[in-house]
Amino acid sequence: RVPAARAAYDCDVCHKKLYADVRSGWASASVRSYVSQALAGYDNCKRRARGSCLYGDILARSLRNSCAGFSDPHYGACIGRIVNP
Repeated sequence: RVPAARAAYDCDVCHKKLYADVRSGWASASVRSYVSQALAGYDNCKRRARGSCLYGDILARSLRNSCAGFSDPHYGACIGRIVNP
């Protein structure tokens, strides 16, 4: 039996999806969980993608590190500043 081929697409697809996912959910009540799920989805997408993931990695690093020290009301505002500058 031949294993199924993995999808081949550019990493830009993963970056755009991460940006869209976070942008659509940054103002939700459970923003921390939403961002965490979006980042996990980006990491999974990146493993299957080809090409450079530089821009997606920069966005992911910003989302993971820049707002980590904020409490919940301010965390959402911080995420909002990253995705809606």
